[in-house]
Amino acid sequence: MPDPVTALVVGGTQVVGGIMQSRAASQAAGAQTQAAESGIEEQRRQFEAVQEILKPYVTAGTTAIGGLQPYAEAGAPALEQQQALLQLLVEQLMQPTEQ
Repeated sequence: MPDPVTALVVGGTQVVGGIMQSRAASQAAGAQTQAAESGIEEQRRQFEAVQEILKPYVTAGTTAIGGLQPYAEAGAPALEQQQALLQLLVEQLMQPTEQ
């Protein structure tokens, strides 16, 4: 038959150990929560800083972009002209030379 004092000591040790583990887990969870909240706050601060930096460009908006429209319209015809000139150059280089 087991000794009641030994059983009491072992059982009490397990209970105390369980309580200590529970408290440690609770403290670790609290530390993780605080770290996550700090990380979120830092991301929010950086987001707001970037928003402030980009504010002049956002304010310029479509008015400024509309000024670039002529350049966009000139792009395709200019590319076609360059391709035609390149084709002429290739054809010229491929012709046999007269000696």
